[in-house]
This record gives sequence, structure tokens and C-alpha cells, in this order.
Amino acid sequence: MRLLDWVILWLSQLLIVGYGLYATRGTRTTLAFLKAGKSQGWWAVGLSVMATQASAITFLSGPGQAFAEGMGFLQMYFGLPLAMMVIIGLFIPAYEKWNITTAYEFLEARLGPGVRWLTAGLFLTQRGLAAGFTIFAPALVLSVLLQWDIRTTVALCGSAVVLYTVTGGSRAVAETQKFQMAVMMTGLFFALFLLLQQAFPENSDWVQRGRITAFTGRLKAVDPTLNFSEKYTLWSGLIGGFFLALSYFGTDQSQVARYIGSRNAGEARKGLIMNAILKIPMQAVVLLCGVLLYVYYLGHPRPLNFNSRIEKEIWNSKNSNLNHFVTHYQRVSDSLRWAYWEVLGKPESLPLVVRARDSLEKALQSAATSALQGEDVRDTNYIFLRFAVDHFPPGVLGLIVSMLISAAMSSASSELNALAGVTSVDFIQRMSREPFSEKKLLRLSRISTVFWGLYAVAFAMLAGRLGTLIEAVNMLGSLVYGVILGIFLTALSPVRVRGRDVILAALVAESIILFLFFTDKLPFLWLNPLGTLVVVSVSLTLARIFKIQKSAS
Repeated sequence: MRLLDWVILWLSQLLIVGYGLYATRGTRTTLAFLKAGKSQGWWAVGLSVMATQASAITFLSGPGQAFAEGMGFLQMYFGLPLAMMVIIGLFIPAYEKWNITTAYEFLEARLGPGVRWLTAGLFLTQRGLAAGFTIFAPALVLSVLLQWDIRTTVALCGSAVVLYTVTGGSRAVAETQKFQMAVMMTGLFFALFLLLQQAFPENSDWVQRGRITAFTGRLKAVDPTLNFSEKYTLWSGLIGGFFLALSYFGTDQSQVARYIGSRNAGEARKGLIMNAILKIPMQAVVLLCGVLLYVYYLGHPRPLNFNSRIEKEIWNSKNSNLNHFVTHYQRVSDSLRWAYWEVLGKPESLPLVVRARDSLEKALQSAATSALQGEDVRDTNYIFLRFAVDHFPPGVLGLIVSMLISAAMSSASSELNALAGVTSVDFIQRMSREPFSEKKLLRLSRISTVFWGLYAVAFAMLAGRLGTLIEAVNMLGSLVYGVILGIFLTALSPVRVRGRDVILAALVAESIILFLFFTDKLPFLWLNPLGTLVVVSVSLTLARIFKIQKSAS
């Protein structure tokens, strides 16, 4: 990066963090640390909810997902607006009635402490691992920019997030997320504008650009077929995406904490409506950047690997088979670029070039994997960042990097704060025989933040080996979100159910989900409605059996 980039990066970050620490100076209560002091207006709630979900993973890995597979990933969000309406009508009134600090407090009132601890434990396990993905994303950015080892930057980013969250808690998160979101959106639209300028021939009009993009096959955003073997279809998005969003926004403490910190239920509702309106368009812009990157690299030289460290290893490899293939790759790649420019006048021939290009890249990845034993050569997470480093003008790159770091700080701090809240309130305080003083509970919340920061950093060391980050984090959530949602819906139902029956139903459902996932029997989005339905149906069936037996006795 150039001097101007560094100035913009550090100035924007110092201003954001400095404001957050100033606005939350003297945070002395758990109400402020865990619930932002119940002071947030609807627009702050809406931005905070969006910023928590839109981590650096979204902006770093989202374009790479579209680069590799197209816009179909957008379908995952089609059920989100409907999920927001259900949360507004069902979950927010329940949370307001019980005046909760964490979502899992509500479960004890309906189903007992065992259900509360089981559900909170599922949340802690999953969200702690997800925080590792969130910390890995900015570490990857710094690793590329500074050419440092990824483990060093993971430790650095993890320490920064922990310090920031411990100091100000939920209120610091809420106060700064509005500015972090502004930086994110500014950087995103700068990136889109520059890609629209650079991805196409200078003399092309918008109709030609649209045709070129469409014929790459990556602009297709909707697959209406009911195909359970496909990860992303209209129906998996509307149904599976609905259950995933309903559980994430309605039961995940990292999100629930954002809107229970609002001034009142009306402000929380407006904030969620804002998210329902804006989330899909924002995600579409992120994915469109990836499609435009693909178009750009059809007609311009493409790195052997978007991870510059792996690319150097490929160039410097002493493996003769890989060296021969690299020579072949360069020759064929030059021919395909020439073919791309030749067919622009009749883009209906472009799919032939696209298929040949994709086959060539798969062959290179296979050859590199075989030659560089032990190395993960997948580079999807590096595509957007590599293009930004190589092609964005001075100042814009600094803004983009600031966007990525802002997104990471925003989401990771929300997650750590939620993990600390659940640990201190649902476990330590609940299991204590004597009530804690305000000072002691606040201290325990901060200690818990440090613990979960270390937990997340440990997992972040492995996160880069798990494929596309944006897909991996949603897969991870789908392993427990359906089960958690089923527990909450059972608690919200008018039928009285024994807590031990719900625990049994949850264990049965989780076993089924893990079996289907690890045997690759069902795409991950469908695991969410399945987990929910198993928990609810088994719980209500056991409740009916128990009622019949009780009546008979």
C-alpha cells in the first residue's frame, strides 16, 4: 500500500475506535456492558444488526464465492425478510415481557434450567467457533499487506478485538457500529464503481456489458427447481434460509443483544424492518463485485494463485511436473484471453471460453495440490483483496482495507460480547448460590470476553483450511441453528412440555443433523428446517404421551 492508503486506513480506524472508547468511557454496569444501556434508537439498532452480520467475511469472501460459483448464493437470503416479520411479531414481545439480558433466560421460565443450559451451550460452542472465522478475515488482510505469517496476524487481530470489547462492552459495539457500517458501505460502492470501469472494454455500452456478464453464466441468481442435491435454489433459500435467519436473528445472542439494547420494542422493530429491506440489496452488490472480477480476469492476466504466498511457492517449486504444467497453463491462458476478446462481438460464444477457463483453473489447482503437499492452495478468500492490492488507485485501497477491518471489528466484538454475556449470566451467575454484586458480574463478563477471545483465536488458526469463509460460517451455524430454533418455538407454543422431553428431542435432532452433514446427504440450508421440525414434533409428541399417561394414572 502507498502512504495515502496507510493514512486513510489508520485515520479512519483511530477515529472509529477513539470515538467508541470516548462515548463509553466509564462503563461500570453490566446493563451498559451487555445491553448497551438500553439507549439505542431504531436506526442505530438497524445498523448494528447489519454490521454484526456483515463481517469482513461478507466483503472478503463474498466476492470470491460469486467469482467461483456465481450469484446463486444470494438465494440463501430470500427467506430473511419473512423471518424478520416473525421475530417482530413473536420473539420481541416475549423478550420484552421477560426483560431478558440473554435470549436463553427466557427458556428457563418455560422449560427449566436444563433446557436453558443446553441451548446456551450449543450457542457458545457454535458462536465461539464462528468468531474464529471472523477474526481470521482481518488477519488474512494484514497477512497479505504486511507479508507476515497468518498466525502472527491472527494473534494480533484477536488481541485488538478482545481489548476493544473488554474496554467498552456492548455499548462500545453499538456506538461504533454506525460509523463502521458507513465505512463499509462507502468502500463497497467504491469497489463496485471501479470494477464497472475496469472489467469491460472502454468503448462498450451498458447493454454490451450486461450481455457479456450474463453469458459468463455467473449472473444467474435464481434457480427455481426443487433439487435437494443443489446447495442454493429458490426453495432452499425461501425455506432453509428462512429457518436459518429466524434462528440467527431471533435466538443468537450476538444478534438478540443488538435489539434488546434499544430504547423500547418499537425501536427494535423498526431496526429489524430496516435490515429486512436493505440486506438482500447489499449482499447482491457484494456478489456482483465477484462476478465483475471474474469478467475482468477473462480478459486480463490472472495470478497462478490469488494467495501471493502460494503463488510464490508455485513459481519456485522444484517439482518438474508442476513446472511443465505452469508452462502449459501460461500458453493456454494466453490463448483463452485472446479468444475472450475475439468473441466479445458475439458473446453467445463466451460460455465456451468460460468452460475452458474453469477447467484450466481446476487442473492448475490439482497440479499445485499434488506438488505442494500439505499446502492449502484454495484461494477463493484472497481474490477480492488481491485485485484491490494490484489494481485500486492510491487512497481507495486504504478505504477498502479500512472497510474490511471495520467489518471484522464490528462483528467480532459483537460475538465476543454475546459469548461473555451468556457465559456470565446463563452459567456462572445462574449456578451461583448467592447473587453477584454489580462489580463482580462486570468483572466476570470481562474475564469471559478474554476466554472466548482465546478460544476464537485458537480456531482461527485453522479457519483458512475450511474453504470459502462465507459458506463455511453458514454451514457451521446450520449444525445447531435448527435445533436451537426448535427449542425456542416449543417454549413459545401454548402446549406445556416437560424440559427433559425437549432435551431428549434436541439430542435426537442434533444426532440426525450431524449424521446428514458428515455423510453429505443433504445440503446445509435444509438442515435448519429439519432440525426445527424434529425438535418441535418430538417434544410435542412426548408431551401428548406424557399427558395421556398422566390422565390414565
